[in-house]
Amino acid sequence: VPVDGYYFFVFNSENEIQPNYLRVKFDLIKTYYNTSNPVHACKNSTGECALPFNFFSWERTVLELPFNGNDSQWNEEYVVVSQCEPRTA
Repeated sequence: VPVDGYYFFVFNSENEIQPNYLRVKFDLIKTYYNTSNPVHACKNSTGECALPFNFFSWERTVLELPFNGNDSQWNEEYVVVSQCEPRTA
């Protein structure tokens, strides 16, 4: 699949319970960002965080969730809500 996004696989056996054998291969490409020298940062923030991006810049927001070797958190779900506010004169 050449584009990012959410993809769903739907299998149907009508009203019967039948085994559906599936063979699939996923090649996942994970992007790593170097966050050691950020332009702007909100560290250890659990509340609101504002980042002063330049107008028409190529700056990106990267959210890093360090787990510090705690393997019990690998399957946790996190909800992050972002809001872009337009600049005013």
